[in-house]
Amino acid sequence: MPSNTEIYDVAVIGAGLVGALAARRLAEAALDVAVLESRNVPGGLAARNAGLALLGTPQPFAAIQAELGEGMARRIWHLTQENLTILKTLLEQMGQPITQMGSLRLTAHSRDADLWQKSAAQLQALGIPASLEDGTDWGYLLGLQTKDDVLFDAAELINELLAHPRITLATNAEVREIRAHPTEGKAPLTLWTRNGTVWARGAVLAAGAYAVHLSRVLGTVVHPLEVQSITLHNPETLPTPLVLDEGHVTAISVGDIWQMSGWGKQGESSLARLSEVAGSLCPQARVISRHVGWVASSDDFLPLVGELPDLPGVYTVSGLGPWGLSWAFVAVERLIELMINGSDPGLMSLQRTH
Repeated sequence: MPSNTEIYDVAVIGAGLVGALAARRLAEAALDVAVLESRNVPGGLAARNAGLALLGTPQPFAAIQAELGEGMARRIWHLTQENLTILKTLLEQMGQPITQMGSLRLTAHSRDADLWQKSAAQLQALGIPASLEDGTDWGYLLGLQTKDDVLFDAAELINELLAHPRITLATNAEVREIRAHPTEGKAPLTLWTRNGTVWARGAVLAAGAYAVHLSRVLGTVVHPLEVQSITLHNPETLPTPLVLDEGHVTAISVGDIWQMSGWGKQGESSLARLSEVAGSLCPQARVISRHVGWVASSDDFLPLVGELPDLPGVYTVSGLGPWGLSWAFVAVERLIELMINGSDPGLMSLQRTH
């Protein structure tokens, strides 16, 4: 545990990718940071799954445009472009490999073919490399091929991010409660963990689905989603990651090791659908392992960045949902700009939910 007599500049709750990113950026701003992780190792769900950061949304661009308008659809895709730029720059700085594999977003329904055709044309008009591809090799009608999606080792990146002299990492330190105590005009925070207390001048709540237990307000605007993942051994490799069922299922292979993940609606298990897709794509594959995790998702699947109204001095990046790697890097940048410069997080602002 960090010293319970020292007052840290910031306590970061959660040592997953978002927490590690926030801690590193704050440490680089010359702040002393305590990172509190409930598990015995850092990483969270991101470290247990293949790290695919997607350009844009799993759904057709034309569908997003029809629902939200052309301006909003463009803003969303441009934010994910910025996210990939930040990620690639960070991987280069950390000496991590950059695998720009793209992805193939497949549909089996003829009713969606027109949407994908429109999406390909609209994205090309925006200068985003995208093309329609035949999907029959995988038992689907067609797919949208993008080129900029990045596959990376999230576990290795998280460990590198936390390796900074101004970061103190405490594992097995589940935070049970956060309280503000005004002292001499300041509002240092007390964080009660299972092993003791930590004092900080500010905090970042980046604990995924668990964060709703620490903030009443956050619990009203995000909800937990179950994510099922299976790892398989299959001699046949995938030339590119596959995104299926409008992002509800993904399939990625590194050599002969496949990883498939899936998520359903709130309160719904996706294991049956995931098993069905695995049986179709790789019927001879051997299951190596399976695990279940939880992510926090906003209703519109966009990140929520801001100071929590019920916990003054506590900021959050939450609600990233099952495609969190497509938002994490740009969302943390907005968080740091808010905490240090008071900048408005814009589209990602927590205030949009009130």
